[in-house]
Amino acid sequence: MDFGTVKRKLTHNVYSDVKEFVEDMMLVFSNCVLYNSSESDLGRLSNEIQKQFEESARLHGLLTE
Repeated sequence: MDFGTVKRKLTHNVYSDVKEFVEDMMLVFSNCVLYNSSESDLGRLSNEIQKQFEESARLHGLLTE
């Protein structure tokens, strides 16, 4: 999963609910770390953006875990 795919799915109203969107976003972050390592600049940036995304999603009631 990547941001381009998420954008395309949003543009074409593919998501049936917010949960699917959140799951894809989490997969984007996971894939970034998987393919770039958590110690790389991209991996560290991905972890930071993921934290911000999770905070915002929780604030808006989109993520409950």
